[in-house]
Order: sequence, then C-alpha cells, then structure tokens
Amino acid sequence: MDSTIIVALIGAVTTIITAVIGTLATRSKDKKIKYLQNSVSQTLLPDEFGIEISKPTEYEIVGNSFEVQGRYENLPEPFTIWLITFRVGEDGIIEEYWPQSQAKTSGGKWSGHVYYIGGNPGEIKEFWVLVVGKDGQTLFQYYQLVGEITGSWPGIPKMTTDTILCKKGLVRIGE
Repeated sequence: MDSTIIVALIGAVTTIITAVIGTLATRSKDKKIKYLQNSVSQTLLPDEFGIEISKPTEYEIVGNSFEVQGRYENLPEPFTIWLITFRVGEDGIIEEYWPQSQAKTSGGKWSGHVYYIGGNPGEIKEFWVLVVGKDGQTLFQYYQLVGEITGSWPGIPKMTTDTILCKKGLVRIGE
C-alpha cells in the first residue's frame, strides 16, 4: 500500500476517534451516566427512568423509619430501584452511604423503606432513590447480609459505577 494512502487512512481514523470522544464528552456534560453491562458500555440519563416520589411528600414530617412510594416509567433489566441514606462530612463531601432497601416494583409503581435516616427533631434530612445495576446490587445485598448477621451496619465509602441517582427526597424529622 502506498504511504500516502496509509497516512490518509490514519488521518481519517484519527478524525473519527476525535469525533467519538467529542460526542462522549458532550454527553458527559449533559450529565449522562455511563455504566458497564456485559462488557458493553451504555449511556443513560437519570431522567430516562421517570422515577418520581409520591410518599412522603417534600418536607413531610416522618420518624427515623418510614415507607417511601413512587412511580417509574422505564426500568430495563438488570436495573432495580434502591433507597439510600448518607452522611455528609464537615467539608460537605459525602463520607458514607447506607443502603436502606430494594424497592418492590410492579406496573410502574414502586415502594421501599428507609429503616434509619437519623437526625434530630425538626431537622431536614435527605434520602435518595437510585437505579442500580448488577454490581451495585451485589454490593448492597452483601451489605445487608453482613449487617443482618453481625448486627453492625458500617457505611459504604464509595458507590459502584452502575449506581444512578434518580431522585432526592427531603423529609423533616418528627418529635
């Protein structure tokens, strides 16, 4: 093959790769979340799941343990919905996460339970509704199993890459 043709092919491949990387960077700016499923990289926006919280309502007064309900539009395999609480350090960075429950899903509705959110009476606390892939499910299920066996529930310092924050819930801790 002629060296001019080889240089032209290398230039064309470089242009294509640059275009693909540019597209991926733009998607990252659009807050698209990447996850790995069966070694194939895919991209989904948190909004694509259509997750909504119907109960408790925003700033509703709750105890440290409460039921959470909502709706979803799209929940492809292998994803599941989980509720999670967390602790923020003095520097404003989340230091630990506590998976609360995997939601039961049926016909576009879901329900789960926050078993312990902590906080003092009158304090506003936040919980999250996540869509979780296989790696995150394995981590959360193991966390729950170890907690049930040992009675100890240490926080998880880092989430897996297939854990997608879809909705934030705010509640007020009751007396």
